[in-house]
Amino acid sequence: MSIFHMTEELAARNLVNLSQEDKSHTKKDLERAYNHLTHQWLSYMYYTREHYPYFFLFAMQTNPFDENAAWLDKWYETAV
Repeated sequence: MSIFHMTEELAARNLVNLSQEDKSHTKKDLERAYNHLTHQWLSYMYYTREHYPYFFLFAMQTNPFDENAAWLDKWYETAV
């Protein structure tokens, strides 16, 4: 639900001229959505590790929470 709420909030607001109150509200919404996504991702990784170990190893190489993940180097190369 927090993801849908965040999508609706971002679509409905003028992000250039947010009031301080709106910024605070949006920040809380983003934190809530990020928290839910993180928990979902971790749950998925536990399941993947048990049922699909080879895919789990690939997922760890592309881990969005790991600063040293292999995909970051490739992304930076193409972004520059």
